[in-house]
Amino acid sequence: MSKGKVVGLAALCFVGIIALSWIIQGNDFFMYKFWAPKYENTKREVFEGTKSYSQGIKQELANAYISYNKTGVSESERESIATFALQQTADLTDENFEKLPTYLKTSSRCSETK
Repeated sequence: MSKGKVVGLAALCFVGIIALSWIIQGNDFFMYKFWAPKYENTKREVFEGTKSYSQGIKQELANAYISYNKTGVSESERESIATFALQQTADLTDENFEKLPTYLKTSSRCSETK
């Protein structure tokens, strides 16, 4: 074999290795693009099913309930608190909503979302 053919073959192998690694890396990217949203959605669903999440929501809604029923709170503040409570309960699954104490389900207009 001549020196030119060896250099050409080496360059072709080098380009082939680069192309193969690019294809593999591109495949990893496209696999990530496909699976990452599903993985994150599963993580979110698992998190929303945890005890700490349920207790945190209960605590936030209880604090909103206390703030809403304080004397000296203006009507605009009450509307803001009620909106906050509605947003919090709208994100709850039915299972977590049923775990809320009755006074939190019916107060601050929370029950309007369910």
